[in-house]
Amino acid sequence: MGMPIIENSGISRVQSITDLVESVSLEQAALAHILNAEGEKLQKTLGNCATFDITIENHLREYDFVYEGNVVYRGISEQGYAFAVFELVDSISGATTLVYCYEVNNFIQPGNHYDQFLLQGNNGISETDANRIRNILFHSFPYISVAAVRAASGIGTLTQAECITATQLAIWRLKDNFVLIHSNANVMALLTWYLELPPLAIQIDPSSIVLTGQSLFAETGCGALFTFSTTGTNYDGTTIPLTYSFDKDIVAIYGAVIQESTINGITTVTVTNLPSNANFTLGVVGTQYLPMDAYTYINSQDLTGLFFQTNYMSAQSNYLCIGNCGTSVILIEKSVNEMIDAVSTLEVVLQLKLAKFKDCLCDRNP
Repeated sequence: MGMPIIENSGISRVQSITDLVESVSLEQAALAHILNAEGEKLQKTLGNCATFDITIENHLREYDFVYEGNVVYRGISEQGYAFAVFELVDSISGATTLVYCYEVNNFIQPGNHYDQFLLQGNNGISETDANRIRNILFHSFPYISVAAVRAASGIGTLTQAECITATQLAIWRLKDNFVLIHSNANVMALLTWYLELPPLAIQIDPSSIVLTGQSLFAETGCGALFTFSTTGTNYDGTTIPLTYSFDKDIVAIYGAVIQESTINGITTVTVTNLPSNANFTLGVVGTQYLPMDAYTYINSQDLTGLFFQTNYMSAQSNYLCIGNCGTSVILIEKSVNEMIDAVSTLEVVLQLKLAKFKDCLCDRNP
């Protein structure tokens, strides 16, 4: 930063006072640069005291869905094509879900295992058509009642079998461009209505944990301050509980002092009285219950349907105290505080100078 230069801009009294006011402004700008430099010095020193190595992860719950041969609901067969809703069972938890066929030309086989993926556009379907299928599923039996389908479509005489048949035909039309003219008038009317539905964007928005760490001032040893939170909610609007733990007993091993508080959804954990080379991992976990959304189930015959998923959130900080953060930091903090006091005093002087200039301007004409 160069030294400020104020050129003599005239000999009038008003212009001279203007130059002096300009000099005060330049002095104030210089003071701001000094304070900023002192702050950067302090941050640099604190940054060298310890490392935090923060990582954040999210993943949806993993299922191993199996088709065990259970056909739950049937539609109205036509031209050699059958229409049905199938049940998949998770081999791990026993959870079940109901699905439609996603492809028209492959046949579902008992014993098949399926990997679950969020319904999105890919090489076989555009993002727009995938989102159109999502909206169709949200307006289809068994995810809503037959009465709800009747009310939404305006077709008051729909049966369960007609709803299933029209849904399957709509999925095949968008996925494989498959066209079948069904002899049932209600099926064709509902199919037409389904194909007029607009795309519906992905419904889930998995949250993440926000975890931060910073060094604390300490007379002796090291100290660390961690904060964690998440801005997301469960599908029903309730908050997502977060819990934390350490990978070792830092109180017994290091004599650490731990304090915790939560304000406005942000939890703060302070750890003090740590010796040099102290190391530990702080882990934070949470479970988010996501809203219903459309998924595909992939095997030789792909399937699709609505499902409530679960988002498992985790974050961790691998903390290492590199050295004693106390003495040097305390001295720098003292230096910064003295600098702030000096700047504050000088600012008062500058304000008094400006006030005097104002009085001079008002006393008499130039």
